[in-house]
Amino acid sequence: MIVCLFIFNLFAADVMVQSEQSHDLEYQKYINENTDKISFVDHLFQKKSKDARLGELLKQAQFEFLKGSLDKARGQFQKIVDLSFKEDWNTEQRDIINYSFLRLAQLQKNKQKQTETLRLSLAFDSKSSANQELFPPPLIAKRKRLKEKLKTQVWALPKNTEKFDQVFVNGQKVDFSSGFLKKELGPLRISFYSNKWRPQSFQLKASELGEVRLPMIPLVTGGCHNPIFNTDSLTQTKLTLFDQGCTGSAQTQLAGLPTSDSALSFPKEKRKKGPKFYENKWFWIGLSVVAVGLTAYQVDQHNQSSTPSQPASPTTSSSNEPVVFGNN
Repeated sequence: MIVCLFIFNLFAADVMVQSEQSHDLEYQKYINENTDKISFVDHLFQKKSKDARLGELLKQAQFEFLKGSLDKARGQFQKIVDLSFKEDWNTEQRDIINYSFLRLAQLQKNKQKQTETLRLSLAFDSKSSANQELFPPPLIAKRKRLKEKLKTQVWALPKNTEKFDQVFVNGQKVDFSSGFLKKELGPLRISFYSNKWRPQSFQLKASELGEVRLPMIPLVTGGCHNPIFNTDSLTQTKLTLFDQGCTGSAQTQLAGLPTSDSALSFPKEKRKKGPKFYENKWFWIGLSVVAVGLTAYQVDQHNQSSTPSQPASPTTSSSNEPVVFGNN
């Protein structure tokens, strides 16, 4: 094991941070031509993909659900849902969240809480679909009706958005070239990533986007001989500065730099296609006793209170201060 870790560290890619004055084309060309280099943004997302919290919580929730401990299962699924807007989750992690939203809605004890859970699930990901083999038809039909009532609006993105490389909304990369975002009313998480500037995330309502202020905080200052990295709380990995004509402190000259986009050939991202988590046989072992949950759902529907309570607004932070990225 020690030998394997040593080899991994020996061949780990250098994380390149772009200086404020360097050109994007030069930086991208350098990353593309050097397979032992990785951009700062890609490095951050590699770290996020290793976050195992959702998977562990799902195992616990599914165990309680399949054995019929519905109150305990509801609590575990709630923990997953509570994390939905806390990070920019990748596709596999988002699958877990979308599944947990529906399972939590199924286990809610009254119609009002069920409706609130379904609405929040649509705010998180209105394009996700429910597996009809895993959830009761009345629940799927209710979510569909709520989805049909959604109205997409256009919101202006904050000033300085164009200076960032990537923008994510609820973990999904969005096109921000127009300066506007199409989104339904409701809570969201919006994140701004750059290889030059500190990434920033905000949890707020769509209607509050116009109030966001994006301070431009450089990731690094100084030159190749004395770079000062402003990456506290983002990563503990050793970083290398990419400056005009040099990298790190070695003053490596970069020759033959392109002058236009057409001079570059950017590799296309390749995604590995594999079975989703809910298609894994091991994960769904014991699924035959799901009838316990479905029965509980019918009982809950039968015992619902006839007087619905006032809907509670989903818990979000309307602060316009950036959410500091964790170092998990």
